[in-house]
Amino acid sequence: MLHIAGISSVSEYAALLITGSGTAANESVLASGTAAETTVIVLSNGEFGQRLAKISAVYNHTIEIKSNWGEELDLELLRNVLSSTALPVLVAMVHHERRLVF
Repeated sequence: MLHIAGISSVSEYAALLITGSGTAANESVLASGTAAETTVIVLSNGEFGQRLAKISAVYNHTIEIKSNWGEELDLELLRNVLSSTALPVLVAMVHHERRLVF
């Protein structure tokens, strides 16, 4: 497992239990799970995707690729952004976006 995670020793890292919402978990990853030079590309197609982009922008250089709710993500645009962005890159998205109506 250490090889898959790209670390050489368990003593270099610690696991923390986070008690909070999914947003708290996402923020912890976006705040501490990326190196300073990492670009985060957020595929945003609804309320939670927009939230991911806003959170990421606080901590990272963030590129948001927006699609309307219910529409397919623009994977061609993602391909173009990936090919023109220096590595390392983290791509973030919400798997099952929904529309919130109040």
